[in-house]
Amino acid sequence: MRWAMMEAVDVVMLTKNSERLLRQSLASVYKNVPVDNLIIVDGYSTDRTVEIVKEFQEKYGNVIMNAQQTQKASSLEQCTNLAQHIYRELVS
Repeated sequence: MRWAMMEAVDVVMLTKNSERLLRQSLASVYKNVPVDNLIIVDGYSTDRTVEIVKEFQEKYGNVIMNAQQTQKASSLEQCTNLAQHIYRELVS
C-alpha cells in the first residue's frame, strides 16, 4: 500500500444515475486513497447507484450518503461541509 504513511482523507463524490462506472470508481478510490469518510450526495438516482453505494457502506462502514435535488454547486458545498479533514479528495 503506497499510501500507508499518508493521513486519511474525506472523499467527496456527487452522483446521479452513475451505476455504469460507480463500482469501478469507488473500488479505485478505496484502493488508491486512504479514505476516512466517503461522502456521497446523490441527485435522486433512478438506477442502481444507491444500491452500489450501500454495498460499499456494508463493506467499509465509512460512507455518508445524502440525497439532494439541488444544483451541482449546492450539492458540492453541502458535502464538503460534511468533510472533517483539511485535505479533501474530490471525485467528480
